[in-house]
Amino acid sequence: MGFRFRKSLSLGKGVRLNLGKRSIGISGGVKGFRLGVSTRGITKSVGIPGTGLYWSQTTRWWRPVKSHRTGATPTKAPANAPSQRPQVQDHFVPMPALLARWRWLSWAFFIGLIAVWSPPVGTTVGVVLLAITMVVWRRPGRLAYAAYHAARGAWSLGKWEACKQHLGKVLELGIDAPEIRLGLARCEVRLQNWTDAAAAYKAYAERGGVLGAQDRLHAATAAVEAGDAEWALTLLADLPAEPVVAAVRAEALLKLDRPTAAIEVCRAAIGRKLRLDQELAVVHHVLARSYEQAGEQEKARRTWEKLYAYDPTFPDAAERLGLDPT
Repeated sequence: MGFRFRKSLSLGKGVRLNLGKRSIGISGGVKGFRLGVSTRGITKSVGIPGTGLYWSQTTRWWRPVKSHRTGATPTKAPANAPSQRPQVQDHFVPMPALLARWRWLSWAFFIGLIAVWSPPVGTTVGVVLLAITMVVWRRPGRLAYAAYHAARGAWSLGKWEACKQHLGKVLELGIDAPEIRLGLARCEVRLQNWTDAAAAYKAYAERGGVLGAQDRLHAATAAVEAGDAEWALTLLADLPAEPVVAAVRAEALLKLDRPTAAIEVCRAAIGRKLRLDQELAVVHHVLARSYEQAGEQEKARRTWEKLYAYDPTFPDAAERLGLDPT
């Protein structure tokens, strides 16, 4: 049997200080509507007085928004949902544990701001909390916490250079966490700074980070461009044999002067597919260059012709055939 502790203290009309086993917060409102701020997040609730019916929404400090109604049953995703190729990582990197502890400063500030307007007890509590906030406001950890959130905002706006600079500020303030290195790597990929991206991915791996499938593909692409083909092959070793993966793997083999192996990888990815799409066209591009490097000029020309028929403006196709791309 679990133990539950909860205490609620009145700070003024409609304002209460809530103390729980795992949280502390402050709430206020009128019948039918209340707004609360606690260590768990910000909670809004709307209900019909006397009926027991209500609706609430909690915005947690560290989790996505979650809503619920009384009596509602959560739905589960199908257990046999079809697998899909990983998409581009659009979400920002999670907050490092070294920064997470600075969350308390945010809710201490909000609680203090609300409490200071609830005399007499609330005013004292609010002044104390705001004073604590001001004392630690310029600490390196708090500044790194702010820089992380600035980077997160820049990421959401697609400002990769600004995001990179803010993450660099976090490193300068002494928070050299794996998550920050991963964030830097993803920024460098979007900026197409391949050498820096490969270095950042390596730094992430050296600090114990585990790369997901899409990050491994990006890291392998960066490694090939940076001249580290061996590491690229290691990253791609157990990824599914899909066209985009095969193209990077074959490119790495070409860098290692292994055109025959690159041809085999490309042929396996193409299989019996007769019609080209964008991904298969990239594989054919690598295949044509592999044939050239292997000395099979006739096969290389047929592959370039196929690419030209698919898209006359496809990179290198018209040039290799001596044709006008227009």
